[in-house]
Amino acid sequence: MSTLFDKLMEPASPLATTWKPQRPDDLVIGKVLAIEEVTTQHGQQRLVKVAADRAVSDGVELPAATYVVWATTVLEKQFASLDLQAGHTVAIRFLGLAPAKAGMSPAKLFKTVAEPVQF
Repeated sequence: MSTLFDKLMEPASPLATTWKPQRPDDLVIGKVLAIEEVTTQHGQQRLVKVAADRAVSDGVELPAATYVVWATTVLEKQFASLDLQAGHTVAIRFLGLAPAKAGMSPAKLFKTVAEPVQF
Protein backbone atom coordinates (compact mmCIF):
# COMPACT_ATOMS: atom_id res chain seq x y z
CA MET A 1 0.00 0.00 0.00
CA SER A 2 1.42 3.37 -0.95
CA THR A 3 1.88 6.03 1.63
CA LEU A 4 0.79 9.61 1.35
CA PHE A 5 4.45 10.51 0.78
CA ASP A 6 4.68 8.03 -2.12
CA LYS A 7 1.64 9.62 -3.76
CA LEU A 8 3.13 13.06 -3.26
CA MET A 9 6.37 12.01 -4.95
CA GLU A 10 4.65 10.56 -8.05
CA PRO A 11 5.16 12.64 -11.19
CA ALA A 12 2.43 15.20 -11.66
CA SER A 13 0.04 14.51 -14.49
CA PRO A 14 0.41 16.92 -17.39
CA LEU A 15 -1.95 19.85 -17.41
CA ALA A 16 -4.68 19.77 -20.00
CA THR A 17 -4.94 22.42 -22.70
CA THR A 18 -7.93 24.74 -22.67
CA TRP A 19 -10.24 24.37 -25.67
CA LYS A 20 -10.77 27.90 -27.01
CA PRO A 21 -13.49 28.13 -29.65
CA GLN A 22 -12.95 31.10 -31.95
CA ARG A 23 -15.08 30.44 -35.03
CA PRO A 24 -18.57 29.03 -35.50
CA ASP A 25 -18.43 25.24 -35.87
CA ASP A 26 -15.33 24.87 -33.68
CA LEU A 27 -16.02 21.75 -31.63
CA VAL A 28 -14.82 19.22 -29.12
CA ILE A 29 -16.05 15.62 -28.94
CA GLY A 30 -14.95 13.00 -26.42
CA LYS A 31 -15.34 11.34 -23.06
CA VAL A 32 -15.84 13.42 -19.92
CA LEU A 33 -12.99 12.52 -17.58
CA ALA A 34 -13.91 14.86 -14.75
CA ILE A 35 -16.08 17.81 -13.78
CA GLU A 36 -14.34 20.05 -11.27
CA GLU A 37 -15.06 23.27 -9.46
CA VAL A 38 -12.04 25.53 -9.11
CA THR A 39 -11.36 28.92 -7.59
CA THR A 40 -10.21 31.58 -10.06
CA GLN A 41 -9.63 35.31 -9.77
CA HIS A 42 -13.31 35.63 -10.74
CA GLY A 43 -14.55 33.25 -8.03
CA GLN A 44 -15.75 29.65 -8.28
CA GLN A 45 -15.95 28.24 -11.79
CA ARG A 46 -16.68 24.79 -13.15
CA LEU A 47 -14.55 23.08 -15.75
CA VAL A 48 -14.98 19.86 -17.66
CA LYS A 49 -11.99 17.72 -18.69
CA VAL A 50 -12.67 15.96 -22.00
CA ALA A 51 -10.52 13.18 -23.51
CA ALA A 52 -11.20 14.42 -27.03
CA ASP A 53 -11.29 12.17 -30.06
CA ARG A 54 -11.83 15.29 -32.13
CA ALA A 55 -11.31 18.98 -31.44
CA VAL A 56 -11.32 22.05 -33.66
CA SER A 57 -10.33 25.57 -32.57
CA ASP A 58 -10.12 28.63 -34.82
CA GLY A 59 -11.00 26.35 -37.73
CA VAL A 60 -7.92 24.17 -37.16
CA GLU A 61 -8.12 20.45 -36.35
CA LEU A 62 -6.36 19.79 -33.04
CA PRO A 63 -4.65 16.56 -31.95
CA ALA A 64 -6.58 14.03 -29.87
CA ALA A 65 -5.78 15.01 -26.29
CA THR A 66 -7.34 16.01 -22.99
CA TYR A 67 -8.89 19.47 -23.16
CA VAL A 68 -10.40 21.66 -20.46
CA VAL A 69 -13.74 23.23 -21.31
CA TRP A 70 -14.57 26.16 -19.03
CA ALA A 71 -18.28 26.20 -18.19
CA THR A 72 -19.55 29.59 -19.32
CA THR A 73 -23.03 30.55 -18.17
CA VAL A 74 -24.48 29.14 -21.39
CA LEU A 75 -22.53 25.87 -21.11
CA GLU A 76 -23.30 25.53 -17.40
CA LYS A 77 -27.04 25.60 -18.17
CA GLN A 78 -26.62 23.06 -20.98
CA PHE A 79 -24.49 20.74 -18.83
CA ALA A 80 -27.12 20.90 -16.06
CA SER A 81 -29.99 20.14 -18.43
CA LEU A 82 -28.07 17.13 -19.77
CA ASP A 83 -27.08 16.01 -16.25
CA LEU A 84 -23.54 15.77 -17.63
CA GLN A 85 -21.33 13.41 -15.62
CA ALA A 86 -17.88 11.88 -15.80
CA GLY A 87 -17.93 8.94 -18.21
CA HIS A 88 -20.47 10.53 -20.57
CA THR A 89 -19.56 11.16 -24.18
CA VAL A 90 -20.05 14.84 -24.97
CA ALA A 91 -20.04 16.93 -28.14
CA ILE A 92 -19.87 20.72 -27.89
CA ARG A 93 -20.15 22.97 -30.94
CA PHE A 94 -19.54 26.71 -30.86
CA LEU A 95 -22.34 28.55 -32.70
CA GLY A 96 -20.93 32.07 -32.50
CA LEU A 97 -21.69 35.18 -30.48
CA ALA A 98 -25.08 36.49 -29.41
CA PRO A 99 -25.82 40.16 -30.02
CA ALA A 100 -24.27 42.14 -27.18
CA LYS A 101 -26.48 43.97 -24.72
CA ALA A 102 -25.55 47.58 -23.93
CA GLY A 103 -22.38 47.67 -21.87
CA MET A 104 -21.99 43.87 -21.90
CA SER A 105 -19.76 41.46 -23.79
CA PRO A 106 -21.61 39.17 -26.20
CA ALA A 107 -22.41 35.70 -24.88
CA LYS A 108 -20.81 32.72 -26.60
CA LEU A 109 -23.49 30.35 -27.89
CA PHE A 110 -23.08 26.58 -27.98
CA LYS A 111 -24.95 23.41 -28.85
CA THR A 112 -24.15 20.53 -26.53
CA VAL A 113 -25.25 16.90 -26.75
CA ALA A 114 -24.24 14.01 -24.54
CA GLU A 115 -24.68 10.27 -24.21
CA PRO A 116 -24.48 8.43 -20.89
CA VAL A 117 -21.98 5.72 -20.13
CA GLN A 118 -22.59 2.59 -22.18
CA PHE A 119 -22.22 -0.71 -20.30
